[in-house]
Amino acid sequence: MGTNNISVDNLTLLAKDASAAVDVVHGYDKELSIGLIGASQAGWIIPIAALNNQSVEFMVLFSSPTITTLEQLRFQFYTNGREDFWETHTDEESREHTLNDPDRYDFKATDPKISLNSLSIPGLWLFGEQDIQVPVKMCIEQLNRMKAKGKPFEYVLFPSLGHNTNKAEPLDIAIQWIKQNNFSH
Repeated sequence: MGTNNISVDNLTLLAKDASAAVDVVHGYDKELSIGLIGASQAGWIIPIAALNNQSVEFMVLFSSPTITTLEQLRFQFYTNGREDFWETHTDEESREHTLNDPDRYDFKATDPKISLNSLSIPGLWLFGEQDIQVPVKMCIEQLNRMKAKGKPFEYVLFPSLGHNTNKAEPLDIAIQWIKQNNFSH
């Protein structure tokens, strides 16, 4: 895996790419509601792009972290790809490890909360409770803290799903959320 794909430089570059795509779409139809939808690493990329492009009106994030890149790596190394991880570990153990374990890589972390705390656009996160890539409960706690400060963020938790939330029910919920918020005009 390495760290090249989640370096600050690469995530910033991908956010610029997303913003450029928004500009192209906005150039075709200035009345169109534009949102960014993505999965996993999009949790770091989309908030940066949305903060830097006022044409982004909403975001939908599937299995996307609200924690730093280094915290996510600590969690991912801890779970070690074990599908049965949650059968033998508690949220408290994973939180302790994610917050305090020594880092295996030395690079500057990207913290999506910096962008998220500055955004006022609606966001929807779709999480699988069995995720072994992203510590979902920690992310939900952070979203709840931001919601308590008035951020228009929502989430849905799917108890039987893991990191792959690209399934019919989460997709249907995302589509309904977009329609209910009248972003589909």
